[in-house]
Amino acid sequence: MVSIFVFGLLAGDVGKTAVSSAIARGLVRRGFDVGVFKPVSEHDLWHGYDTYLKCKEEGRLFCEDIVRLHNAAMVRDLPYEISNPVDALETFRSPAAGSGFQTVLIERYTLVKRRMFNVLSVNSQVASKSLDPDFIYKLKNYAERTVGVGSDEKFKELRSYLAPKAVESCYKVIEERYSHVIVESHEDRVCPAPSLRYDVVIGVAPGVAVLFDAEKFNAGVQNALKSGTPVDEVNCNDVEQYLEKNSVIRLPLLPSKTLNNYEHLSEEFNLLVKIVAKEIERLES
Repeated sequence: MVSIFVFGLLAGDVGKTAVSSAIARGLVRRGFDVGVFKPVSEHDLWHGYDTYLKCKEEGRLFCEDIVRLHNAAMVRDLPYEISNPVDALETFRSPAAGSGFQTVLIERYTLVKRRMFNVLSVNSQVASKSLDPDFIYKLKNYAERTVGVGSDEKFKELRSYLAPKAVESCYKVIEERYSHVIVESHEDRVCPAPSLRYDVVIGVAPGVAVLFDAEKFNAGVQNALKSGTPVDEVNCNDVEQYLEKNSVIRLPLLPSKTLNNYEHLSEEFNLLVKIVAKEIERLES
């Protein structure tokens, strides 16, 4: 399997999902067998209310990005939870608010051991005050296990234990099902799980996509882990000295309505898609 990793050169919304979606649809249209993977995601009630309403209606927890990625790659045979094994619903996302227990209402971990099962980490201090009780009830029925978390220490302990296991177990499903996979990072984080390695590495910032030497990038991630940086904290800055540029592609500015028109999006990012397709063919030759 050829793995394509798309990560943010900066934190925040820099266009990763647009780039990943364009590559996914462009490769599918060229006849490639493509899966998508969003290992870790976070979304909040304020900016992601439409997604929250969809989750509430279905009694599930997933992010808008994985819906877009599934649509772009025309994935029909996997639940969102396997393609997006760790997802957190927050109250409000901002640098000042911090992260983790202070902002997360509920976090879902999906693991696969013969079958898929979900574990929920529920912020016992604020979830019941911020969410519809009916939604919490539905989620608890949908999960095999629910853990009430009452402190930042407990939250981090649970996340550091379950998140890598969830990512690795779901990634194995993707590996077995698809010949090619596009992995989209969470913001500028570059290590969703220690065992993941990538064949094509793309960093994204507004208006630009940069292809890096994958072997050196993978070595940088492993060195960051060896230095003691926690898995979920390894970011772009930690591997900066290992980022050797192979190609720099300028990306056009696009209106928001284009972002969900995957045919148009892949055409607008056609140069990037062509470069990725050629790299895959080189790797498989």
